[in-house]
Amino acid sequence: MAEWRPFTAQLIERLALIEAEGLTLLDQSKISTRQDDRYSNVVVIGPPHSFDDLGAAATRVQMDLLSEYRKWEELYVLLERRVPPGLQRVSQPTRKLITSWLERTGERWSVPATIAEAKDAFRQAIDRLRTVLTFLAGTSPPKVIAAPDTNALTDQPDVASYRSVLGCDSFEVVLLPTILGELDELKVRARPEYQPRVKDAIRRLKGWETQGDWLRGVTIDGTISLRAEAREPNFDETVSWLDPTNNDDRFLAGVLELQRSEPNSCVVVVSSDLNLRNKAAALSLPRVVPPEDR
Repeated sequence: MAEWRPFTAQLIERLALIEAEGLTLLDQSKISTRQDDRYSNVVVIGPPHSFDDLGAAATRVQMDLLSEYRKWEELYVLLERRVPPGLQRVSQPTRKLITSWLERTGERWSVPATIAEAKDAFRQAIDRLRTVLTFLAGTSPPKVIAAPDTNALTDQPDVASYRSVLGCDSFEVVLLPTILGELDELKVRARPEYQPRVKDAIRRLKGWETQGDWLRGVTIDGTISLRAEAREPNFDETVSWLDPTNNDDRFLAGVLELQRSEPNSCVVVVSSDLNLRNKAAALSLPRVVPPEDR
């Protein structure tokens, strides 16, 4: 599968870094135990142990780690919906526990008596999330999926030529509804000098559509297949910062939806648009520029 790694493998790798940083933070932490007055008639109901406030240096580590974990968690949650209810019942409170420990708020009843015990509990929590990702990795075979945007299709409509930038002979091309809609709009409103490229791309699309049921997939060049996706992305189930009124964001939400449907594959964004590639990078989506020769 060339150098492209499945999305599940990427998340597992990032989770290992979060685990290492979390253990480092715990090494810089202290736990206090509440000392009750056994001679008092007042009964105190509350957690017996709590994390002490962090120093300035450790707080910087905490903030950086919390930011990285939140970014990771948004992508993980996209996949979590695909696991059986039993695994979800384990995964969701585990995420809540990790967040509370990194924030140092809430879930105080879960704080153990010693840092050594806290590190063991943190490792176990990370292992539970890793188990979910390992389960998902076994639900589909790994493959490379190319998701071209409008610029990619007008710059280079011969998707078979994407072999040269993907670095592999076998892959699937998926056309997302946002891109098909943009091409239809460009037929009438594109600049005159750009219209020949739009028409060339649409002509190719019509040719692929006539080869068979392209919603199921058609072979276009030996080991390269192509299919069109009809479903629009669900913005209630995607990362929080994508804007449904922005076409680039709609495209990326569709890419994430595609990645969620095949978690053990690697969906590669193909685009010559620098801003879109930057957004894809923020979502941990690999990206390539289409080949320049037409």
